[in-house]
Amino acid sequence: MNSDYKSIFQSKMAVIDKEISLLSRVEEERQLQKVVLIPSESITPHPVREALSTAFVSIYTEGYPPLRMTREEESRVTDYYYQMARYRRYADRRFYKGCDIANLVEVLAQRRAAKIFSTPRISPDKIYVNVQPLSGAAANNAIYEALVKPGDVVMGMALSEGGHLTHGSPFNRSGKRYTIVSYSTDPKTEMLDYDEILRQAKEHRPRMIIAGWTSYPWAPDWKRFREIADEVGAKLVADVSHPAGLIVGGAYPNPIEYCDVVMCTTHKTLCGPRGAIILTTDEVLAAKIDNAVFPGEQGGPHVNKMAAMAIAFKIADSELFREMMRQVVKNASYMADEFVKRGIKLANNGTNTHMLLIDLKRLPNSKPEPVKGEIAARILELCGIVLNKNTIAGDPTAAHASALRLGTPWITQRGYKEKEVRELANIIIDIISDIKPFFYQGLTGLLPRGKVEFSTITTAKERVLKLNQSVVISSVEKIGYPFMPFEPVESVRKEYEYKDNLDGFVSLREYGIIEVSGERPRHFLNQILTANVMGLKSGDSIASPLFDAEGRLLDFLNVFCVSDGAEERFIVLSSPDRKDMIVEYLRNVSDGYIVFDREDITKKIEGPANVIDLQNDLLINERFGGLLLDSKLKGEVERAFSLNLPDKGGVVRSDVSVFYSSSVEGKRFITVITTEEKVDQFRQSLSKSGAKEINSNTVVTLKKDMWSLKIGEFFAKYPQYFKSQKVYFAGEPLLRSLFVENNREVSRKQFKFEEKEGELKRTVLYDWHKKNAQKVIPFAGWEMPVWYSSILDEHNVVRGAAGLFDVSHMGVLEIRGRSVESFLNIVTANYASWIQPGQSQYSYLLDTEGNVIDDIMLYRKSRDVYMIVVNASNADKDLEWFRYINSGDAILCNKRKYINIDEPVEIRNLKDRSVGSEMRVDISLQGRMSLPTLLSLIGRDTDKQRLRSLRRTDFLEMEIDKQSVIISRTGYTGEEIAFELYIHPDIVLKFWEMILDAGKKYGVKPCGLGARDSLRTEAGLPLYGHELAGPYNISPAGAGFAPYVKLHKPFFVGRDAYIEVEKGRKMEIIRFIMTNKISRPAKQKDVVINAQGVAIGYVTSSAFNGEGYQVGLAYVDRKQIKEGAKIGIYCSPTTKSNISVGDQVKVGDRLIMPESATILPRFERKKKK
Repeated sequence: MNSDYKSIFQSKMAVIDKEISLLSRVEEERQLQKVVLIPSESITPHPVREALSTAFVSIYTEGYPPLRMTREEESRVTDYYYQMARYRRYADRRFYKGCDIANLVEVLAQRRAAKIFSTPRISPDKIYVNVQPLSGAAANNAIYEALVKPGDVVMGMALSEGGHLTHGSPFNRSGKRYTIVSYSTDPKTEMLDYDEILRQAKEHRPRMIIAGWTSYPWAPDWKRFREIADEVGAKLVADVSHPAGLIVGGAYPNPIEYCDVVMCTTHKTLCGPRGAIILTTDEVLAAKIDNAVFPGEQGGPHVNKMAAMAIAFKIADSELFREMMRQVVKNASYMADEFVKRGIKLANNGTNTHMLLIDLKRLPNSKPEPVKGEIAARILELCGIVLNKNTIAGDPTAAHASALRLGTPWITQRGYKEKEVRELANIIIDIISDIKPFFYQGLTGLLPRGKVEFSTITTAKERVLKLNQSVVISSVEKIGYPFMPFEPVESVRKEYEYKDNLDGFVSLREYGIIEVSGERPRHFLNQILTANVMGLKSGDSIASPLFDAEGRLLDFLNVFCVSDGAEERFIVLSSPDRKDMIVEYLRNVSDGYIVFDREDITKKIEGPANVIDLQNDLLINERFGGLLLDSKLKGEVERAFSLNLPDKGGVVRSDVSVFYSSSVEGKRFITVITTEEKVDQFRQSLSKSGAKEINSNTVVTLKKDMWSLKIGEFFAKYPQYFKSQKVYFAGEPLLRSLFVENNREVSRKQFKFEEKEGELKRTVLYDWHKKNAQKVIPFAGWEMPVWYSSILDEHNVVRGAAGLFDVSHMGVLEIRGRSVESFLNIVTANYASWIQPGQSQYSYLLDTEGNVIDDIMLYRKSRDVYMIVVNASNADKDLEWFRYINSGDAILCNKRKYINIDEPVEIRNLKDRSVGSEMRVDISLQGRMSLPTLLSLIGRDTDKQRLRSLRRTDFLEMEIDKQSVIISRTGYTGEEIAFELYIHPDIVLKFWEMILDAGKKYGVKPCGLGARDSLRTEAGLPLYGHELAGPYNISPAGAGFAPYVKLHKPFFVGRDAYIEVEKGRKMEIIRFIMTNKISRPAKQKDVVINAQGVAIGYVTSSAFNGEGYQVGLAYVDRKQIKEGAKIGIYCSPTTKSNISVGDQVKVGDRLIMPESATILPRFERKKKK
């Protein structure tokens, strides 16, 4: 076969890689359509971009040009006859040959950089430049290497107040290798205090001081910094990455006369390529820096980037560029002034540079919670304004940054001046002022969130687009959604004709034909529409109104299910004069930042969803159209598309979808959705048959006077479109009182469960335990081993090697069905939809009063199948609870007894013999040596790799010794490496002995429930009846597990009651350790006191750790929780404390003395190995 491989080198990007070509075009569109206010970004001029794609990209040039050439003026450098003659005779300082042209490029970049940074006192020939650093961080690392040694003291601005990672952040190499002293702003003035910086410098005697910042909006006093450095004998480094363009434009003080080294990036205000340069007036330092860059920090430089730099420096050396930089500073000043006029507080009290920061903690309208930078930045981006969050003084972490950082380089390049800047500032103010902030509880702390009104986003988008259109600098091919989801709602309203009947057919050109697909489209639509979408099968259709947060009618929609086996898809037909708005509304609800429920703004509609305009989106391969037909034309439809349309349901094919739709009055139509080409063909066919075509501006699905109806009025006239039994839909709270009144006669069964007394149960390993365990006792209705050698020994086995536990007494259930996600989201507190097949999730069952029924583990086996593991003591109760909810006759909410699940699911007990080969019970292998033990039992290398790659809480299914095994990386001991094996009970003994035999060389031993309890207590994990529910009715949040109750879900059993209970909760679980090894054992209900002797709570669990100290958990007053605080525990000799005081004490009485203990971190911290 003849193959011309050379052709690939001549092909265009669009031919070779359509995806990257598309994304490149989309990025160009993004940069033009959105307003970019990120101070560290600028528009790269086309000549600079051209240079980046030159042939220089193909070569390696490790090393440097001839030293002589680097000291010559530009006119001499461009004497190419002279330079090439010398090159051929004397070569250069490169490792590679073929760098003769690259030498010229690099030196041109050096000399031009020196020229633009020169001053009347410092001429270009006195400035030595390295243009090879790939980034600012790499340049700074090289400067450290050249100027200081590891461990030396270095001063730089604190990261949280404006410094850079490389200025000494503990997360960066600089903070790890050097002794960092950070200077900050004065808390009162929010400005740098140079006297305080001098005091710090005198105290710590730094070898190097870095002056410069990324988010402090004021220019430095270089003279003062020089004086401070001289006072302590330090080298002074200027990091002017941000203001470099301002410096060369004369709009910012130049550091070259004061600093030993100057570093800047070239892609911020210099408007060049991504890279950095280092400048110095000290030739000796220049040589050190060159060595530190190469070979010290990096290898081959990017010659194409240096060519682009040279062009950028030439542009910067122009009066137009200097004029632009002056405008950049003016624009920042205009923006700051407009913010202040509107009452917006600026961090650091203003700006005299290209950037400013909005202090969100001090917005003029007081809010119950502070607006955080991340959520404000997200919402602004949805409106087409791109900026970033930023930390300011007082912010604990970047995740909780409470400022927005704005810069004016990009908008100045686009042509923004005072008028545009002030309008933009007002748009930003109107958006952030409308943010309604709140928090969710995350695994690592509070997660800031917020929402705005739908009208705020739509209005802002229109204003942003209008503003951008006034400063257009170029145009690109438009792609739009999903990349640019900020198209404005059509503001020009057309005149539509409303008809009660359809005596012919009408084109859907003016209607909205919207595909809703993605991760959870069925749940998404079910929660925003009043009708029940959950039961729709492919070909089914349903009609439903859609309401906003105020209960105003947005539209009357027809929804068609076009799902296939692999993907859930729906087509939504909207009315002509609302089509753009409905697309916008659905997309914004999916994004999650608009208010749709005023009763509780923390609620989230399930999603995200793809909302695709099938008639107008440009990204889709083929656009669709449709016709709405009188049902009498059914025969024409069948003949045209060779199909049989049933009286109920529709037809879904790859080329056409046909459904029944209806008007609000119940009149039935046929809807045909197909390609635009086939729509035209069908129209012609209908016209030839004599069918009448109605004007496409005709609305037949609802009446014109309905737009004024609020949700209550609509329900009164058309109750058939409301499924009151749904646990939630947007607008339901506005109808709740009506629903309650209308369903007053609805009666549901109360849940009743009686614990049956019976004989103790035994696991299949009972005989093995009786033979090998030292103690077997009743536990949760089972006879279980407590220890084999001792609890302490088995505890240490798990911490040092691995222990094997029989936990086959635990309940194992399976729930399956098309609506299993919906069912589990109703009955469990966590978000069951979040996990994918092969993942597990910790969750809770709550009753209607918000009390804990049990804590459980969910394992998602496939899209429609979950396995659920429950506590042995609650196994029968949990099974009955699931069956009760599934019956369709359960009380899901005490105030709304009429609500119900969407549809039943199948529930199976996997420990029941009736499921045959699918039976499953659990044995648990916990500890770091569990992995090699299991690997030794696995035959195939591919399965071994799967197990090695298994992430925490994930699981897999494989065969071991020809037997099916589910292996999950989960456990109840706090061990990082831990597994649970779900196997058929008939092979448990075989696997038990196989594991012990294989693990013998790794130190694996059998362990009883005693060690399991001590391990989970030491790790801080809750036990039902102790840290959950129990005598103090402890909630998940009270146990320290609030993130596992997802209050963003609009409904789950017990949600409202749980929220109310949490408002009044004052206690929380702590972990403690006894001071003395010989302390009396603490028991559940023992009293805990603080250092002042005040009772603050009660012990819930206690056990001995591997070192022989008692560790335990206690439920105490939240105000008293402070890590490291000393507490006392009255360890009673009985299960109940009995503390005698006053006259009750007689001489000779033996009194209980409190045992000393210390509050530990809530969860055990992993020790570094």
